[in-house]
Amino acid sequence: TVTNLAQAGISVSDFGQIEVSDNVVSNTGIGFTGISVSRAASGVIVDNDVSLANGIWAVSVTGLTIASNTVSDSIGSAIYVSSGANATITGNSVEGAGEYGIYVEAFPSVVATGNSVNDTAFDGIHLEGTGAGSAATASGNTVSNVTDSGVYVNNFANVNANGNSVASVDAAGVEIAGIGGGGVTANGNSIDGAAGQGIRISGFATAEANANVINDTGTNGIELSGIGNGAATTNDNTLTTIGTLTVDNGIYI
Repeated sequence: TVTNLAQAGISVSDFGQIEVSDNVVSNTGIGFTGISVSRAASGVIVDNDVSLANGIWAVSVTGLTIASNTVSDSIGSAIYVSSGANATITGNSVEGAGEYGIYVEAFPSVVATGNSVNDTAFDGIHLEGTGAGSAATASGNTVSNVTDSGVYVNNFANVNANGNSVASVDAAGVEIAGIGGGGVTANGNSIDGAAGQGIRISGFATAEANANVINDTGTNGIELSGIGNGAATTNDNTLTTIGTLTVDNGIYI
């Protein structure tokens, strides 16, 4: 247990393999991280409880797993990950973040599944890819009460965003922007209360948005743009109370 510091809670760097597990970190110095891991071939951050700190940071870790952590009242992003090869972020709970709930950038392969994110100032889950050849999965997450998009995925060639539950967000429920090729699936999501679109997809060769349940959006329920000709499917969706801020469409392609 690490509490009441004027600096970072736990900071580990420059090892081949790093594991940080089963710690309680609270009330670090202003702007300092609760747990920081950097410059490693592999890193595992599991079963930690971090509060009143700048969350969990992992930078330049080639293979990374962040799982089953609880992060609350984070000063900045609750979980911030940058510059590696493969990241798996699963089963984490975020309650209150001054920036993003989960933010990943500069990873060509990202899996973010089964996370719970509530009350963030920016996107609940935000994934930034590396363009051609990159792939992301953002599925089975629960996101609520965020000031931007619930789930935002950008600059990956292939994306699966299925089975997410998003409620009370100030932009799109799920927003996915591709690179002009590749494919995306956004199936079986539940969106209840989005000031923007329920699901917004752009810039893929193929797109699926099927079996989604979307209620109470400010603009289009499902919006697809920049998709290859004849390569979009939108089947078995349930849309109610669409376009409450503007007169828009249930499905717009």
